[in-house]
Formats: sequence, structure tokens, C-alpha cells
Amino acid sequence: MKHITVKNVVAYLFTILCVNAGMAQTQESVAGECTCPENNYAPADVNLLFDFTNNKKIVACGYVIQEEQPDVLSEFVLAECGRDSIIDFWDAMTVCRLAFREDTLWVQELYELPIGPDLQPVEIVWAIERFAYQDDRLTREKQLNRNLKLYDNSTIDKILQRYKQMDDFLNDDKMVLVDQLFVAALSGKAEAKAAFFDFHRRFPDLDGAYLHQYRILTEMLSAWENKDQPL
Repeated sequence: MKHITVKNVVAYLFTILCVNAGMAQTQESVAGECTCPENNYAPADVNLLFDFTNNKKIVACGYVIQEEQPDVLSEFVLAECGRDSIIDFWDAMTVCRLAFREDTLWVQELYELPIGPDLQPVEIVWAIERFAYQDDRLTREKQLNRNLKLYDNSTIDKILQRYKQMDDFLNDDKMVLVDQLFVAALSGKAEAKAAFFDFHRRFPDLDGAYLHQYRILTEMLSAWENKDQPL
């Protein structure tokens, strides 16, 4: 599977409609009578159905990123069969892998971070949300994956030096660097966090996909630092 970033999600969206049109008939046969209720976020056709031991069923309706990975969705909703409202919505900039085991639905939020060899991008699970029933009551709990491989001080220093020396011409390379600053900030170095937030000061005209990427990273950093706050 291709790695997931804010930029390549935009590219994926051009192929989503074609892929899902070919899968619609199969989805209907899988879900039977159960569909997602009408909503403003995603189609009612079912991609995945999860059958719990208490006879409750949850369906996922949205867009498959790649046909060979039907459990990886973007811009989708979850809904309980027979209910006229959805459980929740995940937008087009979020990519998730859905899995079902031990009578529990697991939603893994995927992202790509530059934590591989030579700072190459690696797909990681950023957050995991579980959905399960206590009797007939649906419960959900979300937590971040805090077992990520982060940077050592030497790597952080090199990234900070590169940030100080870069010019003020915004391009894709600068957004690669902001991803690196984000990981450096996750590593707990105050100077790296300051540089990450300083990035927007240096590039006040961030817009479009670049701005969306920066906002997502800002929200992710806030969630990472607020360990005691529910997600």
C-alpha cells in the first residue's frame, strides 16, 4: 500500500469515485438490508459490515483508497444498522484502516512521518479508536500510538540547522522539512517546537493543501502534548 500523506490523499481522491462505483453492487450484497442513513458526508452504500455477538451491526460507508485494500477508507461514516443517525464522520484528509477482532471494531488512523532511514517517510498508526458494546450501549475510546520511533538529539540539531539556513521560498521541500520539525517537536525538544510554530510566521501566506497539512500537524502536536486530556 502507498504511504499516506496530506498531499497524496488529495491525489487519491481523483480515483476514489471510479473505484467505488465498481464496488457498489458488491457492497450491497455484503450489507444486505443495512445501509448508512442519509447524511451530508458520505454515500449510503456500505463498504464494510461488522457483526457483534449481541446482534448489533455497525457499517462503514465511504471511499476506498485502493481497491486491493478494502479495509482502508477515507471520507467515511460509521453507523449502527437500524439507526437514522451516524456514529461519526472521518473527513477526506483522514485515512483509516478498519479491523474487527474480539467483538471490537478498531479504527486505526494512518499517517506518514519521516522516521525511516535517512528520514525517509514511513507509514505509521497515529491513533487507535475502539468501538465495543457493553450490553446494548456502544462505547468508544481513542488513544495515540506513543510507541513511535522519534529523533535523537543529533538528528534534531541537523534539522534545526537546516531550518535556520533555508530560504523563504515556499515549496514541497519546505513542507517535507515541516514534517521533520513536527517529529522533532514530538521528541520533546523545546527549540524544535518553537521552530515548528515559527514556520507559519516565516510563511504567513500558507494556503490550500500546505495550510491544511500544517493545521493537521498542529492539531496532532497538541493532542500529543495533552496526555491527560481525552481525545
